Amino acid sequence: MLNKTELLDLAERTASIILLNEKKTPKEDRGKTTNIHEANKMFESKNTKQFVESLIDLLKAQPDNSEVLKEVVKETLQMPVDNFPLFVTLIKFEYYYKKNNKEQ
Repeated sequence: MLNKTELLDLAERTASIILLNEKKTPKEDRGKTTNIHEANKMFESKNTKQFVESLIDLLKAQPDNSEVLKEVVKETLQMPVDNFPLFVTLIKFEYYYKKNNKEQ
């Protein structure tokens, strides 16, 4: 189980993958809003099942980042239930921090 600093680092790496996914050129006419919707779905996850399902969508879109996403799943399953909302909030914070500061 990760300490809070390591959890923040994992949240930062996850946010980077989400932003990378938003930058990717859509294969169809779906546009960037679909990728943003997927990020919001992750941020709104109320339980680990919903969260992992959103990670599956991200994994499909970002197979090169599979090891980081696998680590996210592993740590999510190992963390105490009351830490899960904090982790999702940390990912959301890092996502908006990076998005607002154009750091990716």
